[in-house]
Amino acid sequence: MSPPFLDQDGQSFNPMGEFKEAIKDFSEFIRDQQRLGNTELSLNQASRQAMAAWGGNRSARAAAPAGPFLCQGHEWSTLWIIDSESVFFKEAAGKLLTKILEAMALTPDQVFICNAEDRDALKDKLTRQPPQAVIGLGQKAGSLIYGRAVSLDSVQGKFTRFYGVPAMPTYHPKTLLENPDLKRPVWEAMKQVMANVKGSR
Repeated sequence: MSPPFLDQDGQSFNPMGEFKEAIKDFSEFIRDQQRLGNTELSLNQASRQAMAAWGGNRSARAAAPAGPFLCQGHEWSTLWIIDSESVFFKEAAGKLLTKILEAMALTPDQVFICNAEDRDALKDKLTRQPPQAVIGLGQKAGSLIYGRAVSLDSVQGKFTRFYGVPAMPTYHPKTLLENPDLKRPVWEAMKQVMANVKGSR
């Protein structure tokens, strides 16, 4: 039997197992992108850092989590919002989100809103106090809902299930400020959410 591999903390690990898992995850991602028609893939800074760290300090790789999980509002709210940009109700995008909620006959203090940094933390809250619907704002939130990288254009406006709860991915208000033509499809998605929430009462 070959001696175990040890990291700098003296903990054993299987480098081949880690390599196989990484290749498997990357292969699944490539297949998803090909199915969506994305033939040219670029790496963001976070991906480049992860790739650079993979062959180095194992502890450093394990200690490179996403940002902190942030939330605001009551968990017993019937509507939850996942915000890719973590702006919530601040800045111009937050003001636009407030207007969208007002058009839905809601106010910011009637919803629970969180960022898209920690799927496990969100799952824990969601399963303890499931809302009637979840809205995912932006690319990061959409991918979090699906548990994999997705094209927001392909899933926007279509209900899916997020741990048993109806979830609606759509464009972020920040994107609407940059491209006002997307306001209509977002509003159509919000009308579906309102109908779903009313139907659940």
